[in-house]
Amino acid sequence: METDNQPPLMRPPKPGEGLVVHELIRNCAPLDLNSEYAYHLLCRHFASTCVIAELESRIAGFISGYIKPSDDQTFFVWQVAVSPDFRKRGLGLSMLHWLADQTDCKQFETTISPSNKASQSLFLRFAADRGLNVRRETFIESYETEKGLHEEEILFRFVPGQKLK
Repeated sequence: METDNQPPLMRPPKPGEGLVVHELIRNCAPLDLNSEYAYHLLCRHFASTCVIAELESRIAGFISGYIKPSDDQTFFVWQVAVSPDFRKRGLGLSMLHWLADQTDCKQFETTISPSNKASQSLFLRFAADRGLNVRRETFIESYETEKGLHEEEILFRFVPGQKLK
């Protein structure tokens, strides 16, 4: 029998797991839910830059990401999702470190809305653990959608070496 203390199994997603990942993201507000097809593509075409965390024989977390086509030294983290049933266990941070260990990229980027304090805290902890400097800039300004105002997205850039302003 598995316990709360058992470490998660980290692995790339499998081609048939797009629907399960879509459902996980649906339950992880405030993440933007993409189409089922998008998650099928991530699980099939971008499996080497994504991770699934399994706990208690269930998919407990997922991170999607990719190596930027314009800069093969930068890994862009797209979405970090941890099932509500498995939060407060450090799973998001463990998945980020696992992905970082799988790549030769030296820099990491993500976008986070200003109100998503949990995500900001997660990525700042990741940067501190890895000795990375953090730089922030506006990535997308807020805009109106059918559902109302979409909050701006801030680009967080995590870079080794020299101190950035």
